[in-house]
Amino acid sequence: KQLRDSGYTGILAGGDGVLSPSFVTLAPASVLEGVRLTAGTVPLAEISAKLEADFKKQMGKASGVYAAESIDATNVFLSCVAKGVSTREAMLKCVKAYSGKSLTGSTIKFDAYGDVAGGVMNGFEVKGGVIKFTGPVK
Repeated sequence: KQLRDSGYTGILAGGDGVLSPSFVTLAPASVLEGVRLTAGTVPLAEISAKLEADFKKQMGKASGVYAAESIDATNVFLSCVAKGVSTREAMLKCVKAYSGKSLTGSTIKFDAYGDVAGGVMNGFEVKGGVIKFTGPVK
């Protein structure tokens, strides 16, 4: 708000720490309109409207940020359990070796640091008081 009040008219941007439904309540709509955000997530509703509707029906609320990635992480662990993994050591080994498909269709594989190899950053923009997904950042 202070930037806009001082006359700044450029683009305001923030990272994944700002991506929250409550973000649009923190300042007047005129200040937040056009703010761009980035995050390594894809909203569940963008992947599948049915999956989002099923989530809302089961949980009583919208899926929220990082729901798809939470489901992906659960699927990684469940695949290891399905292989008979039952100890912490074996689970760590299984997860490190995992390679499979994400809900987004991309490949989940982990690098030496435990991050998703080749992870994509996506863009979001505040439009009409709502944070809208704009797709992969190039």
